[in-house]
Amino acid sequence: MTNVQQPPSEAAQQPATPGTPAGLPVLPGCGGDAAVRYEIQRPTGGGAYALAGAINVCQVHRDAARIAASEAGLRLFPLDQDVSSRPCGSGMDFTGVHPRALSRRQAGPAPAPVEGQPAGRRIARANVLRELSRLCYAVDQPALPAPALIRFMDEGAADRVVIVRCDAIAEAEAWAERFDVLRDAQVMDTIAENGRRVRVFTAWTQWRGLSLVMSAVVVPPDGCPVPAGPRPAPVDLSTGEALAEVSV
Repeated sequence: MTNVQQPPSEAAQQPATPGTPAGLPVLPGCGGDAAVRYEIQRPTGGGAYALAGAINVCQVHRDAARIAASEAGLRLFPLDQDVSSRPCGSGMDFTGVHPRALSRRQAGPAPAPVEGQPAGRRIARANVLRELSRLCYAVDQPALPAPALIRFMDEGAADRVVIVRCDAIAEAEAWAERFDVLRDAQVMDTIAENGRRVRVFTAWTQWRGLSLVMSAVVVPPDGCPVPAGPRPAPVDLSTGEALAEVSV
Protein backbone atom coordinates (compact mmCIF):
# COMPACT_ATOMS: atom_id res chain seq x y z
CA MET A 1 0.00 0.00 0.00
CA THR A 2 1.47 3.29 -1.12
CA ASN A 3 1.54 6.09 1.44
CA VAL A 4 0.83 9.40 -0.36
CA GLN A 5 1.52 12.46 1.76
CA GLN A 6 -0.59 15.55 1.10
CA PRO A 7 1.17 18.92 1.36
CA PRO A 8 0.00 21.24 4.15
CA SER A 9 -2.96 23.43 3.25
CA GLU A 10 -0.85 26.55 3.86
CA ALA A 11 1.66 25.47 1.20
CA ALA A 12 -1.12 24.91 -1.32
CA GLN A 13 -2.19 28.51 -0.91
CA GLN A 14 1.22 30.01 -1.66
CA PRO A 15 1.45 32.01 -4.92
CA ALA A 16 3.29 30.43 -7.81
CA THR A 17 5.77 33.27 -7.94
CA PRO A 18 7.09 34.42 -4.55
CA GLY A 19 6.58 38.11 -3.95
CA THR A 20 3.77 38.46 -6.51
CA PRO A 21 0.79 40.18 -4.85
CA ALA A 22 -2.63 38.55 -5.08
CA GLY A 23 -4.15 41.92 -6.00
CA LEU A 24 -3.78 45.61 -5.47
CA PRO A 25 -4.65 47.09 -2.08
CA VAL A 26 -7.62 49.34 -1.48
CA LEU A 27 -6.78 52.85 -2.70
CA PRO A 28 -8.82 55.99 -1.99
CA GLY A 29 -11.30 57.36 -4.49
CA CYS A 30 -14.71 59.04 -4.57
CA GLY A 31 -16.13 58.56 -8.09
CA GLY A 32 -15.79 62.26 -8.95
CA ASP A 33 -13.93 63.65 -11.94
CA ALA A 34 -10.31 62.45 -11.97
CA ALA A 35 -7.44 64.91 -12.25
CA VAL A 36 -4.37 62.69 -12.64
CA ARG A 37 -3.57 59.11 -13.66
CA TYR A 38 -0.91 57.22 -11.72
CA GLU A 39 1.05 54.17 -12.79
CA ILE A 40 1.13 51.75 -9.84
CA GLN A 41 4.56 50.16 -9.44
CA ARG A 42 5.68 47.34 -7.13
CA PRO A 43 9.28 46.58 -6.08
CA THR A 44 10.96 43.54 -7.62
CA GLY A 45 14.27 43.74 -5.72
CA GLY A 46 17.54 45.52 -6.26
CA GLY A 47 15.86 48.90 -6.48
CA ALA A 48 13.84 47.90 -9.57
CA TYR A 49 10.09 48.30 -10.00
CA ALA A 50 7.51 46.58 -12.20
CA LEU A 51 4.15 47.78 -13.51
CA ALA A 52 1.32 46.58 -11.27
CA GLY A 53 -1.59 48.72 -12.41
CA ALA A 54 -2.93 52.21 -12.90
CA ILE A 55 -5.42 54.40 -11.06
CA ASN A 56 -7.16 57.69 -11.74
CA VAL A 57 -7.71 60.02 -8.78
CA CYS A 58 -9.16 63.48 -8.22
CA GLN A 59 -7.27 66.43 -6.79
CA VAL A 60 -8.59 65.75 -3.26
CA HIS A 61 -7.37 62.14 -3.19
CA ARG A 62 -3.89 62.61 -4.71
CA ASP A 63 -2.01 62.65 -1.40
CA ALA A 64 -4.25 60.00 0.17
CA ALA A 65 -3.60 57.64 -2.76
CA ARG A 66 0.18 58.13 -2.54
CA ILE A 67 0.15 57.49 1.21
CA ALA A 68 -1.99 54.35 0.88
CA ALA A 69 0.25 53.00 -1.90
CA SER A 70 3.40 53.71 0.12
CA GLU A 71 2.00 51.90 3.16
CA ALA A 72 1.35 48.87 0.92
CA GLY A 73 4.95 48.88 -0.38
CA LEU A 74 3.97 50.36 -3.74
CA ARG A 75 4.74 53.66 -5.40
CA LEU A 76 2.72 55.87 -7.74
CA PHE A 77 4.22 57.52 -10.81
CA PRO A 78 2.16 60.35 -12.41
CA LEU A 79 1.38 60.06 -16.11
CA ASP A 80 0.81 62.97 -18.50
CA GLN A 81 -2.72 62.01 -19.59
CA ASP A 82 -6.08 63.77 -19.64
CA VAL A 83 -8.34 61.72 -17.37
CA SER A 84 -10.95 64.39 -16.57
CA SER A 85 -13.68 62.19 -18.08
CA ARG A 86 -12.82 59.22 -15.84
CA PRO A 87 -14.05 58.70 -12.28
CA CYS A 88 -11.75 58.96 -9.27
CA GLY A 89 -10.81 55.45 -8.13
CA SER A 90 -11.05 53.82 -11.56
CA GLY A 91 -8.11 52.03 -13.12
CA MET A 92 -6.55 48.69 -14.01
CA ASP A 93 -4.99 45.88 -11.97
CA PHE A 94 -2.20 44.00 -13.78
CA THR A 95 -1.15 41.72 -10.91
CA GLY A 96 -3.28 38.75 -11.98
CA VAL A 97 -3.02 36.41 -14.93
CA HIS A 98 -5.24 38.73 -16.95
CA PRO A 99 -5.63 42.53 -16.52
CA ARG A 100 -8.83 43.54 -14.78
CA ALA A 101 -10.52 46.81 -13.99
CA LEU A 102 -10.31 48.17 -10.48
CA SER A 103 -13.73 47.67 -8.95
CA ARG A 104 -15.47 50.71 -7.54
CA ARG A 105 -15.56 49.09 -4.11
CA GLN A 106 -11.77 49.47 -4.04
CA ALA A 107 -12.25 53.21 -3.98
CA GLY A 108 -12.95 54.51 -0.50
CA PRO A 109 -15.35 57.37 0.22
CA ALA A 110 -14.28 60.98 0.12
CA PRO A 111 -12.98 62.23 3.47
CA ALA A 112 -15.55 64.10 5.51
CA PRO A 113 -14.86 67.85 5.53
CA VAL A 114 -13.99 69.56 8.77
CA GLU A 115 -17.08 71.18 10.27
CA GLY A 116 -17.28 74.81 9.21
CA GLN A 117 -14.07 74.80 7.13
CA PRO A 118 -14.45 75.13 3.34
CA ALA A 119 -12.72 72.42 1.33
CA GLY A 120 -10.78 74.97 -0.72
CA ARG A 121 -9.23 76.54 2.37
CA ARG A 122 -8.42 73.14 3.88
CA ILE A 123 -6.66 71.95 0.72
CA ALA A 124 -4.80 75.26 0.25
CA ARG A 125 -3.51 75.19 3.83
CA ALA A 126 -2.49 71.54 3.53
CA ASN A 127 -0.48 72.33 0.38
CA VAL A 128 1.31 75.21 2.13
CA LEU A 129 2.12 73.02 5.14
CA ARG A 130 3.53 70.34 2.83
CA GLU A 131 5.76 72.78 0.96
CA LEU A 132 7.04 74.43 4.16
CA SER A 133 7.71 71.08 5.84
CA ARG A 134 9.80 69.96 2.85
CA LEU A 135 12.24 72.77 3.63
CA CYS A 136 12.89 71.11 7.02
CA TYR A 137 14.07 67.79 5.56
CA ALA A 138 15.59 68.89 2.26
CA VAL A 139 18.41 66.68 0.97
CA ASP A 140 19.66 68.87 -1.89
CA GLN A 141 20.30 71.87 0.39
CA PRO A 142 20.68 72.55 4.12
CA ALA A 143 17.46 71.73 5.97
CA LEU A 144 15.78 74.59 7.82
CA PRO A 145 14.94 74.38 11.55
CA ALA A 146 11.43 73.11 12.23
CA PRO A 147 9.22 76.02 13.32
CA ALA A 148 7.41 76.04 16.64
CA LEU A 149 4.22 77.39 15.08
CA ILE A 150 2.68 77.94 11.65
CA ARG A 151 -0.39 80.16 11.71
CA PHE A 152 -2.74 81.06 8.85
CA MET A 153 -4.49 84.42 8.60
CA ASP A 154 -6.60 83.87 5.49
CA GLU A 155 -10.19 84.25 6.67
CA GLY A 156 -11.97 87.27 5.25
CA ALA A 157 -8.74 89.05 4.31
CA ALA A 158 -7.63 90.18 0.88
CA ASP A 159 -3.97 89.58 1.81
CA ARG A 160 -3.45 85.99 2.93
CA VAL A 161 -0.76 85.76 5.60
CA VAL A 162 1.18 82.74 6.86
CA ILE A 163 3.26 83.21 10.03
CA VAL A 164 6.22 80.89 10.64
CA ARG A 165 7.31 81.30 14.27
CA CYS A 166 10.62 79.83 15.42
CA ASP A 167 12.00 79.11 18.89
CA ALA A 168 15.14 81.23 18.44
CA ILE A 169 16.14 84.28 16.42
CA ALA A 170 18.96 82.32 14.78
CA GLU A 171 16.38 79.84 13.48
CA ALA A 172 14.17 82.63 12.11
CA GLU A 173 17.27 84.16 10.50
CA ALA A 174 17.93 80.87 8.71
CA TRP A 175 14.41 81.00 7.24
CA ALA A 176 14.85 84.65 6.24
CA GLU A 177 18.19 83.87 4.60
CA ARG A 178 16.66 81.00 2.61
CA PHE A 179 14.05 83.40 1.21
CA ASP A 180 16.72 86.10 0.67
CA VAL A 181 15.09 88.69 2.97
CA LEU A 182 17.51 88.60 5.93
CA ARG A 183 18.91 92.03 5.07
CA ASP A 184 15.39 93.51 5.40
CA ALA A 185 14.58 91.79 8.71
CA GLN A 186 13.65 93.84 11.77
CA VAL A 187 14.58 93.24 15.40
CA MET A 188 12.98 95.23 18.22
CA ASP A 189 12.68 95.01 21.98
CA THR A 190 9.34 95.48 23.67
CA ILE A 191 7.60 94.82 26.98
CA ALA A 192 5.11 92.01 27.20
CA GLU A 193 1.88 92.36 29.16
CA ASN A 194 3.39 90.44 32.06
CA GLY A 195 6.17 93.05 32.32
CA ARG A 196 8.90 90.86 30.84
CA ARG A 197 11.19 92.36 28.24
CA VAL A 198 11.19 90.38 24.99
CA ARG A 199 12.97 90.67 21.67
CA VAL A 200 10.98 90.22 18.45
CA PHE A 201 12.48 89.26 15.08
CA THR A 202 10.39 89.60 11.91
CA ALA A 203 11.09 89.16 8.21
CA TRP A 204 8.59 89.26 5.38
CA THR A 205 8.35 88.13 1.77
CA GLN A 206 5.81 87.32 -0.93
CA TRP A 207 5.70 83.56 -1.56
CA ARG A 208 3.28 81.73 -3.84
CA GLY A 209 0.69 84.46 -3.58
CA LEU A 210 1.00 84.62 0.22
CA SER A 211 2.56 87.05 2.66
CA LEU A 212 5.06 84.84 4.48
CA VAL A 213 6.14 86.24 7.85
CA MET A 214 9.09 84.62 9.65
CA SER A 215 9.32 85.52 13.33
CA ALA A 216 10.80 84.66 16.70
CA VAL A 217 10.06 86.04 20.19
CA VAL A 218 12.75 85.49 22.82
CA VAL A 219 13.93 86.91 26.14
CA PRO A 220 17.09 88.96 25.41
CA PRO A 221 20.30 88.39 27.42
CA ASP A 222 20.81 90.36 30.63
CA GLY A 223 22.51 93.69 30.09
CA CYS A 224 21.37 93.98 26.49
CA PRO A 225 19.73 97.45 26.28
CA VAL A 226 16.37 98.19 24.74
CA PRO A 227 16.86 100.12 21.46
CA ALA A 228 16.52 103.89 21.81
CA GLY A 229 13.28 105.49 20.73
CA PRO A 230 9.60 105.28 21.64
CA ARG A 231 8.72 102.05 23.39
CA PRO A 232 5.88 100.10 21.76
CA ALA A 233 2.68 99.59 23.72
CA PRO A 234 2.63 96.45 25.92
CA VAL A 235 1.32 93.34 24.18
CA ASP A 236 0.25 89.91 25.39
CA LEU A 237 2.42 87.44 23.47
CA SER A 238 0.54 84.44 24.85
CA THR A 239 -2.18 84.72 22.21
CA GLY A 240 -2.11 84.13 18.49
CA GLU A 241 -3.70 87.55 17.86
CA ALA A 242 -0.81 89.28 19.64
CA LEU A 243 1.72 87.32 17.60
CA ALA A 244 -0.05 88.37 14.43
CA GLU A 245 -0.04 91.99 15.61
CA VAL A 246 3.68 91.93 16.32
CA SER A 247 4.67 90.00 13.21
CA VAL A 248 2.50 91.66 10.60
